[in-house]
Parts: sequence; C-alpha cells; structure tokens
Amino acid sequence: MESEKKLGFLRDTDLSKGKAAGTLGIYIGGLTVLGLVVTLILMLLFGMEELATVGSWGNFITFAILSVIYFLMFRRQLAMDWRRIASAKKFLGGVFLGWFGVLGLSMIANIIVFMILGEEATAGNQELIEYLLGAYPLLLVIMTVFMAPFIEEIVFRLALMKWLERWPWLAITASSLVFGLIHVIMAGDYIFLISYAAMGFPMAFSYYKTGNIWYPIGIHFLQNFFAVSVMLFIG
Repeated sequence: MESEKKLGFLRDTDLSKGKAAGTLGIYIGGLTVLGLVVTLILMLLFGMEELATVGSWGNFITFAILSVIYFLMFRRQLAMDWRRIASAKKFLGGVFLGWFGVLGLSMIANIIVFMILGEEATAGNQELIEYLLGAYPLLLVIMTVFMAPFIEEIVFRLALMKWLERWPWLAITASSLVFGLIHVIMAGDYIFLISYAAMGFPMAFSYYKTGNIWYPIGIHFLQNFFAVSVMLFIG
C-alpha cells in the first residue's frame, strides 16, 4: 500500500495531465479573455457603467460559466469522490479540522505580515470583495461562498496537484503558493501572498491526505462562508 501511494496520491482519479493543463488554461482564459468579453457586453449592450455594477455582474457571470464548464468536465470525478465519502460525520469532521488549520495558519501569517509592514493593512482582493459585497450582496455571496470554492479547488488541487503527484510535498507547496498568487496578482500587494498561501496549505494538505476533492471544497466553502458572514454582520 505504501509503495502504491508513492506512485501518486491521485491514483484514484481519471484525470490525465492533458486534461489538467486544459483545466488550468480554461481558468486563466476565463479570468482574462472571458472576463473582458463579459465586461464589454455588459457595458456596450446593457449600458452598465458603474464600477460596482459591472464588477459584480461581470465576476458573477464569469464564475457561473466556469462553474458549468468544470462541472461538465469533472462530473464523473465529482460523483465518484462523493460516493467515496464514508459518512457525513467523518466528512464534516475532516472539513472542520481543515478549517481550524486555515484559521490557525491565517492568524500566524497575518502576524508575520503585520510585523513586516509595521501596521495593519487589508489585501486589495479583500477590499474589492467588501466593496462589491456592499453593492450586490446576494451575487457576491453566491460567487464567493459557492462558486469560488468549487472552481478554485478543482483548479488548484485537482488539476495543479496532478502535475506533481509523484512529489506530494512539492505539490502541496506549489498548490498553496499559486493559490495565494492568484489572489494578490491583480492588486500587486504581494506581501499578502503569505496570508493566502497559508490559507491554501490546509486545503492542499487535505486533498493529499484524502484524495477526495470534496474535502478541500468543503474547507474552502466554510472559510469563505465565515469570512463573508463577518463582513456582512460585523463589518
């Protein structure tokens, strides 16, 4: 059993490296080309001009399209992993354990960021979410709590980690770092790569341990649900 695990912790998936590359390519294209096309359509055909309106609907439609594409691409894998969940108790226990890991590592990472900057600061990605959440809360809740965990875990865990499955710790590290990078690259506040990579590590580790994509999706869902709830009700 141990020797089999060394051959790849994703051995139970039917994901080829070609399909993994396609998954990553669709994500990059979705955030750039598709996002731009959707934005132009909203502005030119529907006359949307306000930043909050275009941003909210543009991101929502883009993420909705990506969600449908990935569901169709991985419906067999998703169904297989769902059937592999032994029990609701075990699944929820694993998800909450992973979420506690996210909270703990995030706290440590935020302390490190504070020590480096010498003051409290908010990531640009976080500020954008708060801004758009104030304008269209329902759209942002659906996108952030449901769509983002589904899309990002398929991309950064199921697809990206496939490339490095023979080297588990390299796969976990790379997955965490790229997950962090994608959340800071637009704003250019790379110091927060520390915070987002720390959040991504427990999700990547849970996928390594379980080989089941629903565990990191569950952890990501719980983290985003918690974060959005804090923004909505506490501010």
